[in-house]
Amino acid sequence: MSDEEKIPHLPAGRIFYESLAYVGDNPLAVLMFSVINYMFLVAGVSVWATGLFWPLVLGYYLFWSYFFRFYFQKKPYLQLKPLLNSLMPSSKILVIGVSVFAVITFLPFIPLLLVYLGVEIDIGKLAAVQRELLESPWVNLGFVLLFTLLVPQIFFRPFMAWISALLGRNRTLKFAWSRTRNNYLPLLIIALIMNLAGLLADEFGRFNEAADIFSLLLLSTLMVYFNIVIAQIYTFFFEN
Repeated sequence: MSDEEKIPHLPAGRIFYESLAYVGDNPLAVLMFSVINYMFLVAGVSVWATGLFWPLVLGYYLFWSYFFRFYFQKKPYLQLKPLLNSLMPSSKILVIGVSVFAVITFLPFIPLLLVYLGVEIDIGKLAAVQRELLESPWVNLGFVLLFTLLVPQIFFRPFMAWISALLGRNRTLKFAWSRTRNNYLPLLIIALIMNLAGLLADEFGRFNEAADIFSLLLLSTLMVYFNIVIAQIYTFFFEN
């Protein structure tokens, strides 16, 4: 695609609607993926601090790889070469995401760096302020919103390259970036809706143990639905 070609504007509302239509047309498949995803989430909570966590991560990677090849009906649904090709864009996405998250997490500690550089600051007052900031739900919400503002750039657009690699297509981040440019706002709207739904599901689980179990079930289903949304985004930019 040349730079002169016009990139279409992503219709966020239609993407959600068509994703719901896919759920309606494929209820058994969505249910199957939701149940398996729930099992992975429960297992992750149980083994995250043990040596079994990393084999579980590998299995989870294979699960979502299978999911997207199943969605796009690329048989066989698990194939070695596309999996190996997908490691490059997935590694880049991981590095970008972790780097941005590290920078955001470091922000409250900038005053300590100023102290190290010789700027005179009352350490006692600084520690008290930092403690209040780190414990404040509003500050945590602010960090979530800040990260969400970056999601279209550091996740959605690079993620298109990962899907392309799984489907045996151009897997470069540059190509994915060029095919999705000028669509920050609709991607941001989708990211905000996803985060809000996830936060509501998480908050619901804080009532009691039964609610916590239902919350994880709901979150698992939402994750499958939102990955369908991502698949719809890919379809819009790369297959229409």
